[in-house]
Amino acid sequence: PVAVVAGSMMANIPPAFPNPDYLCDMMPPVQEWGETYYVTNSVQPPGMSGHDFSLYCIISSTPNQRIYSGNGSVDLGPIYDHAFAEETGANKFFSDQPFLLVQYLNSSTYPDGVNGNGDPAEAVVNPKENFAKTVLFQTASSFGSEAPFDNYANVTVNVNDEKNVTFDGNKITNYTKQSIDGSFEIFVVPHIVPGAHEVISDSGVGVYVYGYGYDESYSWAGS
Repeated sequence: PVAVVAGSMMANIPPAFPNPDYLCDMMPPVQEWGETYYVTNSVQPPGMSGHDFSLYCIISSTPNQRIYSGNGSVDLGPIYDHAFAEETGANKFFSDQPFLLVQYLNSSTYPDGVNGNGDPAEAVVNPKENFAKTVLFQTASSFGSEAPFDNYANVTVNVNDEKNVTFDGNKITNYTKQSIDGSFEIFVVPHIVPGAHEVISDSGVGVYVYGYGYDESYSWAGS
């Protein structure tokens, strides 16, 4: 067995918008790709119109694969072809065959040249097929003289199970939620202290986390 870690040292997302940052993530094997993904944008300051867009990379597992989202569909060509899509708010990506979905945080100056939250970061999103009843994850700490990270978690929950889901022992329903397709919804947990955290459910949840520091951001899957 092997593991593959991939990334970029100095990325602007999109390329014309500073400030740059590194991207890095472990690539999941193809057998862990799924057919359905639930996502939402990273949190931005109030009044920062347009800054709540996220960039997604889609990679196909079969030739001529069609992948749907809330705003339409994309047709890919040969096996492992890829495409990019920009979306805002809660969304669902799905297909009749597995695919890989990566979510990027944009540069802090996109799209209007005004600094918002964060710098580029990426997370390989966990598909619905890999949701777990218990998810243990770590949020980032600050280093040296940097200010502490402001950490967040996006938690995808089955609508019929929300009353049974807890975040560090507290009901997930204490937090703001975004509806998606009538079957799943995403709760955004803000301002999480650095360290280990646990989400527990009866039917399985998906978690990915991110945080903002001084000229720095991070994002990773929570399971």
